Amino acid sequence: MSEPNKTLLACWENEVDQLSAVLERNSPSSKGVDVVVFSENGESLSDVMLPPVLTLITLPASQFTQREPLLKAPSDLAVWLFNNAQNYQNILCSVRGGLVYFISRLNHVLNACSHWTINTFSQATTRSDYQRTQRFLDKQGVLMDFLEQHWDDGLSGKRQVALPVINDASSVTIIMPFHNRVEFVGQTLTSLLKQTVQGMQILIVNDGSDAEPRQALAQIIDAESFSQLAIQIVDAPTPSGAAGARNLGLTKVTTPFVLFIDDDDVFAPNAVELCLEAQQRTNSDIVTMAFSYFDGAEYPDFSLTSGMLIHFHSDQDWVSALTYNCIGGISALYRTEVITRYGGFECGPFAGEEDWQLLLKLAMAGCRTINLPIPLLWYRNTPFSLSKKMLHFDSRHQLFKLYEKVLPPQLQALPEYVTWQYQAQKSTGNEVPFARLGFQLAQCKDRPLYLYGAGHLGRQVMMLLETLEMHHLVVNVIDRNAAFIQTLNDLTVITLDECKFVDNAVVIIASLSFVDDIISQFLTSDLQVIRLDKL
Repeated sequence: MSEPNKTLLACWENEVDQLSAVLERNSPSSKGVDVVVFSENGESLSDVMLPPVLTLITLPASQFTQREPLLKAPSDLAVWLFNNAQNYQNILCSVRGGLVYFISRLNHVLNACSHWTINTFSQATTRSDYQRTQRFLDKQGVLMDFLEQHWDDGLSGKRQVALPVINDASSVTIIMPFHNRVEFVGQTLTSLLKQTVQGMQILIVNDGSDAEPRQALAQIIDAESFSQLAIQIVDAPTPSGAAGARNLGLTKVTTPFVLFIDDDDVFAPNAVELCLEAQQRTNSDIVTMAFSYFDGAEYPDFSLTSGMLIHFHSDQDWVSALTYNCIGGISALYRTEVITRYGGFECGPFAGEEDWQLLLKLAMAGCRTINLPIPLLWYRNTPFSLSKKMLHFDSRHQLFKLYEKVLPPQLQALPEYVTWQYQAQKSTGNEVPFARLGFQLAQCKDRPLYLYGAGHLGRQVMMLLETLEMHHLVVNVIDRNAAFIQTLNDLTVITLDECKFVDNAVVIIASLSFVDDIISQFLTSDLQVIRLDKL
C-alpha cells in the first residue's frame, strides 16, 4: 500500500483569505489539498469559496456536544482526523483557537497518526483579544490561551517514528468497584471482552454488597460468555466507598499498569490498546482519555450514540485546574508503582472528585501525564451516579488542600477566590426562576415545606426561604446522599426512606435533572410539587 501524500489544511472562516500565502510558504508536495473551514461557533462550513486547486471538506455532523463549547472545532477535527488518519501525510493547521492542539497530541501518542508532518500558520490571539477589550482572562480565555500557547510543548511537529504494535494486555490489571448495582456489570464486562488486545487481569472489588447482589455478581461472572476473561472478586468486609474499594484492589495488583473503570461504564474496543500505545510512545506515568457522558440503559453504539464529550488537556495547566478538572478522570492507565508510592486515592466524606485529587497530587509530584483526545470511555449518566454524590463547594475545599503544599504564601488565598468565582458563575441566570419560585412560595404561607436536594440549588432555596421568612416552615431536607451532606442550615439532611410527609405539604425539588425520576419515588400523591426545572 502506497504512503498517503495528501495535505489537510484546517482554518477558521476569517483566515480563508490567507490560504494561498500559507500554501506558497509551505509548498507541500502533494497529490491534493483538502481544506476544512470552521465558523466562529465551531461548525464545519460547506459553502466557502476556495481557489480551484483546493477541495473543501465538510465534516459530518458530530454526535457529541461539548462540556467546553469552545473546544467543539478542535475536538471535531481531531476525532474526524483520527478516523481518517491514513488519508493524509501533511497537516497545515491554524494555531488560533487551539485548533492544532489535539492534533499534535494524536501525532505524538498514537502510531496511526505518527506519519503526519504538522506545520502551523496564524498566531495566538486570545490574550491580545482580551487586552484589546480591556478584560481579564476568564475561564474560557485561560483555557484557549493555554491551548494556543502550549500546543507544541515537548512535542515535535515532524514525523514521528512508529513503534511496535501492541498485541498483548497482560501488563494491565483492570480494577472495578462494585456495590449492590448489578444491572450494568454485564455491559462493562462485555466491553472488556471486546477489547482489541486481551490478557489483562480483572479485579472486581465487592465493596460490602448485600448477599443478593453479591450472588448475582457471581452468576454474571460465571456465565459462559465471560469465560475468556481472567476475573477475580475481592471482597471487602465493610463498605468503604469507591475510593476505598479501588485502594483495596491496588493491594492485589501484580502487573506494571492498572486501569480503572466503574461498574456501569463501557470502554470503546480499542481503549486498552491505545492507552498502552500512548504509554509506550511517551513513557508516561499516567494516560488519561476523553470520555462521552451518555444517557440510557442500552449498550452504546460508539459511532452513533449521542453524548457530551469531556476533554482533558494538560496536567500542568494549573490555572485551568483550579477552575475545573482539565487533567483526567477515574478511567486512566497508571503505572502501578507510581500510584501505590503516592498512596492511591484519598478517602473522605465528599465522594466524586478523588480522581481529580489523585491526578493533581501525582502531577505536583512530577509524574508525567499524557492525554488521549478521543472518546475511549462511555460514562453512563444515571440519576444517582457517583458524580451526583458531591457537595461541590466542600469537595473543592478538600481538593485545594493539595495546593497548600505547593502554593507560596502570597497565593494561599487563590483557591478560595477561585471557589467563590465558581459559585458566582453557577448562580448566573438563576434570577428569573428564583423570582418565580418566590411568587409560588408566597402562595404557600403556613403550609409545611420539604426541600428535596441539599446541594448548590438547595442552599439557594434555603436563602430564598430565609428572605421570605418561611424557613421555619421547612420540616425536612431530603437528599439521597444524606450521609455525605449531613446538614443544611442547621437542619439534618435525611433520605427519602426516612421522611414521613405530613398532610397539605409542599415539596420543592432543588434539581434541574432527573426530576421525573425523583418524583416517581414519592409514595404519596397528595403533595404539591414545585419543580425548579419548570420555572
